[in-house]
Amino acid sequence: LFWIRKLTFTIFSAAILLLSIPYAVIINNILQPLKKFMDFISRLESGNLKGLKERVDLKGYWEIETMSNKFNNMLDEIDGLTHRLINTSTKLYEVELAKKQAELMYLKSQINPHFLCNTLESMIGIAGEEGAEKTIDMIKSLAVMFKYSVKGDDIVPLREELEIVRSYVDIQQTRFTDMFDVIYQLEERTLNCNIPKMILQPIVENAIYHGLEASLDPGHLCIGSMLNKSGDLNIWVNDDGIGIERDTLENIKRQISSADICKADDSNRRIGIVNVNNRIKLTYGAEYGVDISSDPGKGTKVNIKIPGNSK
Repeated sequence: LFWIRKLTFTIFSAAILLLSIPYAVIINNILQPLKKFMDFISRLESGNLKGLKERVDLKGYWEIETMSNKFNNMLDEIDGLTHRLINTSTKLYEVELAKKQAELMYLKSQINPHFLCNTLESMIGIAGEEGAEKTIDMIKSLAVMFKYSVKGDDIVPLREELEIVRSYVDIQQTRFTDMFDVIYQLEERTLNCNIPKMILQPIVENAIYHGLEASLDPGHLCIGSMLNKSGDLNIWVNDDGIGIERDTLENIKRQISSADICKADDSNRRIGIVNVNNRIKLTYGAEYGVDISSDPGKGTKVNIKIPGNSK
């Protein structure tokens, strides 16, 4: 009888031992990884920002490890989408902020439009009575520029922007007789392309004021446009004036090539170019903007690149 009990106990112990092996395997390969996974999910649900950067590492059966890898891939995609959403929101905020800043600057410097328009009309009348034809032409050009600048549209056809440029050039050619000639090299199909308002006039003003006016010899101003093979609109303003010193040019290039929207310093040339570049990048993206090259004593070339849409 004792021998039977001993045999029974031995068989029972062996059975327990044999059953504990698969049980341990199940615990190590299924239950413990699942518990670790549930703990990880709980940390994510708690809203802990650090948990969003962590990844779960489960060891067990192939199915458990596959689930772990798939879940980590999903977290990576969520993280990437979150970053893109934040970047997009930041860009939209920067565009809105730049627009509000421009509106604020305009309001601070605004003179009553009706008063100024009426004053310009009165000046035209007085100049007409005195027979001052050149003065009449200058005032008319100035009136056109003013009305255009206060018009509500932020995006205009290139054709309209060029009308303001021509008015500005007419004023400068009246002020400085025989100082420079203007050459227009415009592709007809570019004239309906839309561009941000008042991006071309500051560049032309820089070319005249800093390049041609400072030169002792008569010069040439070239304004052109074309659509490249990629469908982008290229607008250029070239002058053969005094050019830009190397250090100044490098500083300008450094600002306009920066990935961040930057603030221009107190250089009039730099303010115009950097502000135009900032507006284009905020509106269309980092791949668009302003490029500048110059040789001291030979002149300056400024190229503007924006999408060539004509809608």
